[in-house]
Amino acid sequence: MRAYTGRTITMPSNSENPAINALGPLSALSDAGTLLPPGPAIKTLRRWVAAPTIGLLLFIGVVTSAFLYLQHLEREQQSEALDRYVEWAYQSLKGYWQNQIEVLSVVASEWSRGTFTAEDEPGQQPMRPGTPAEFLYRNAETAWVGVIDGSGQLRWRLAQSPFNAQSADAPAVLELDPSSRSAWAEAREHRQPRWSRPYLGPDGAYLIELHLPVRRQGQFAGTLFVAYPLRRLFAIAMTAEAREHFRLELTDVDQRVLASTSKLSGARTDAVRTISLEPNATGLSLRVAALEPVPHRVERILYGAVMALSILILVSLGLLWRTVRQRILAEAQRDHLLGQSLSEAAFRRAMEDSMLTGMRAFDLNGRITYVNRAFCRMTGFDAEELVGTVAPFPYWTDEEQTHQAAALQRMLAGQVPASGIEVRLKRRDGTAIDTRMYVSPLIDHTGAQAGWMTSVTDITEPRRIRAELVSAHERFTTVLDEIDAAVSVLAIEDSDGEALLFANPMYRALFGMDPAGHRMLRPVAGNARSSAGQVESAAEVWSASAQLWFEVRSRPIRWVDGRVVEILVATDVTARRLALERQRQQDERLAHTSRLVTMGEMASSLAHEINQPLAAITNYVSGLTARVRDRALRGQSLDREELIGALAKTERQAERAGEVIRRIRAFVRRSEPAREACEARSIVDDAVGLAEIDARRHRIRVDVELGESLPRIWADPILISQVLLNLMKNAIEAMNSPTADVQPGAERSLRVTARALDHHLEFAVADTGPGLSSALKERLFEPFYTTKSEGMGMGLNICRTIVEFHEGRLWVEPAKPRGCIFRFTLPYAQSYEATEDS
Repeated sequence: MRAYTGRTITMPSNSENPAINALGPLSALSDAGTLLPPGPAIKTLRRWVAAPTIGLLLFIGVVTSAFLYLQHLEREQQSEALDRYVEWAYQSLKGYWQNQIEVLSVVASEWSRGTFTAEDEPGQQPMRPGTPAEFLYRNAETAWVGVIDGSGQLRWRLAQSPFNAQSADAPAVLELDPSSRSAWAEAREHRQPRWSRPYLGPDGAYLIELHLPVRRQGQFAGTLFVAYPLRRLFAIAMTAEAREHFRLELTDVDQRVLASTSKLSGARTDAVRTISLEPNATGLSLRVAALEPVPHRVERILYGAVMALSILILVSLGLLWRTVRQRILAEAQRDHLLGQSLSEAAFRRAMEDSMLTGMRAFDLNGRITYVNRAFCRMTGFDAEELVGTVAPFPYWTDEEQTHQAAALQRMLAGQVPASGIEVRLKRRDGTAIDTRMYVSPLIDHTGAQAGWMTSVTDITEPRRIRAELVSAHERFTTVLDEIDAAVSVLAIEDSDGEALLFANPMYRALFGMDPAGHRMLRPVAGNARSSAGQVESAAEVWSASAQLWFEVRSRPIRWVDGRVVEILVATDVTARRLALERQRQQDERLAHTSRLVTMGEMASSLAHEINQPLAAITNYVSGLTARVRDRALRGQSLDREELIGALAKTERQAERAGEVIRRIRAFVRRSEPAREACEARSIVDDAVGLAEIDARRHRIRVDVELGESLPRIWADPILISQVLLNLMKNAIEAMNSPTADVQPGAERSLRVTARALDHHLEFAVADTGPGLSSALKERLFEPFYTTKSEGMGMGLNICRTIVEFHEGRLWVEPAKPRGCIFRFTLPYAQSYEATEDS
């Protein structure tokens, strides 16, 4: 802020006015108007009458110069306005195109997949949000929008009115115009948005096209292109007020005018600005010319009136110079000077009172000689209370009297720096305010220093805001420094390569300031859409350099300079991973133990099931041996068909026993959980084959209902067989328990079903037992909770752990009219196979 320099205006009296004293001889002119006799007085009169004549001529010259200077000043102001408007128009067009690129980049991939029909054209109601038609409706300055596939073929195009009449000619225009084809080829080569050079559109006006490349699975899939008529872009870069003062032109590299807001007439050739538009590949330049201002009629009338009056005064002076009396001329001169002085004083007072900055004047002794209205409002004291006072002043604070007295002495000694000093002032109500004071010498009309002028600005609120910002920054920095995670920010679109913009202490302790740590921790899977519409990634990543597991979350954000950067937060989850691994191993051992216990409980039924085919084999072999001996004693041979039939029955019984043993061995085999694509039917058959042995012993019918063409599931077949077998074994025990209360002759059945849902396969095991009470149902899946005297209470808990390991869900519900149904779901194998293939 500039310091104010005061100027003292003195008012001379009549006795001090040399012009009046020089006219002294004219005082002899009588009141009756008698003329002085010729002589020295006449010469003096002529000499002093000539003085106002010369002054009038000088006045005419000054007025003419003032008009010329004002015209020159107006041209300079117009040139400055032209420079500001050129920058504004350039930034408006640049911001508009950047916004178009960001908006279209979001929908480019979706639009490139669809083909839009007449229902999607502009003007059709209602328009679907997010469609090209809705985009054209909201962006009236565009001509059309379309998609070109990766081979250069036009897939579709929607046009604005009046361009929709030519929409059928779009393929021919695209093939014949080299500018559009060149922009498509550059977008394909560089994988970046590209602009075409201007070309003539169907309506004879020039257009440019924006081509945005579309990627699909990392490959170039074509471009989304939008056409912009150049003449419609002026609606973005020009206001109604600007049309009255400027003319805009869009030119190409050959300086051809492609679009203009007005004709060339009325433009100033010395006030033209040309600026190249981004991107430069379009060859477009914005040329702005200032229109010649139309002179105002009032100015012409005033200028003509001044000249006419000046000429009239000259003529009047020439006619009346002999009769002008000395007193009238002297009084007129005095009144003019007095009025001018009063006007200047009033103007200066009004200007000082309208200022928001407090002004205060001191004499050389440190006495206040002047304060303006703003300083009075700032301190709460009236001017009458401050003018004439000396230090200590009433607005000084009690605790800073010594400091402020020293500041006053530095001011009187001229030692205050040009940047000013900060001073704390006290208001009348006792509240303190922070101010910044600037000092400049006060020079009077003789050129001597009469004192010091100070300007005072209230900085209490800016200082408070600055302190809050500093405090907020310190709190934010403290949180980031103390957070138990590695936080880093990486510039992912820097022209000089990836650069690490921020790293908290934990990140620096692990990786230093190397951006390689950020890239190494960047998640590659587990993407999810955040609430702000940005892509957020989360994954667990192993760091070989730190020998730690990290749970990493990253997302793109906009940095303080407007760049798109990536923030990454990595939390050490090594202990959790180790705990989960130990838990998995423990669950695996517990599941294997549960299978062994199940086999132990079913040992008698399995022995009986194996003894049956073994006894049958013994009987068949014994009978066949007896027949062979009997035929041999009688000298006869055994019939071949009879021998083959007996051996075939023996073979089937041996296969039956072998199948039971195979299922037992597969069920109790100890192995690492290995999920694979497997058939649900084979899993159900194995589990039912083992459970059916115990069911037959207790006279329980087992029904299996499997849907047609069941999809494969992504699971460990042994673990899922264990779940099914445990559920069927519990159902058999429930129907055979003393509390079953089954009516004599009532049929007991066990039903196993599997059906395909939207994304999962659902298994169900239903029985006709006594069902579950509400209290038992709440604690059913708790570890070590059982209603059996010899049970461990881990069967259902293990089943639920296995199902949740397979990303499924296990639950129970009542069956009608009695019993209960255990259901669990498993995911399809299709999504997992597609993930592995990619």
